[in-house]
This record gives sequence, C-alpha cells and structure tokens, in this order.
Amino acid sequence: MAKKKTIINVSSQKLSFIIDDMEYKLISFDPNKMCVDVNIHEVGQKVKKDQIPFAHIPKDLKKLLKPFKG
Repeated sequence: MAKKKTIINVSSQKLSFIIDDMEYKLISFDPNKMCVDVNIHEVGQKVKKDQIPFAHIPKDLKKLLKPFKG
C-alpha cells in the first residue's frame, strides 16, 4: 500500500502572488488533493482563508512547490 503524503506547511517561506488587487499568501500545500490553502488580503486587511487548485497559482510558485510533490 502506498504511503500517504502529508500536508506541507509553506507559510514560513512567505510565498505570495497578486491577482486583481488581492494578495494571496500561501499557507500549505496538499499533494494528495493538489490544492493550496491561502489567506486572501485586500489593501493590507485579511479578507478570508480559502483553498485553490494547484493549477491556478503562477508558474514561478509552482516551480518552488514542485520539489515537495515527490
């Protein structure tokens, strides 16, 4: 039986990106579901916590998270 991959905390790396004047700060990466937990900030104020698909983050951040997948 295959070993389950655990959720990887990436909040200490302070990875973020901006879309439509909203800043998305990465919290954790789940390789099982290929999802990323993010905090969404608007004008310096936290709006909400959400989960987005790995495919929706920018390519430069995907390259940083790719070593964690395997």
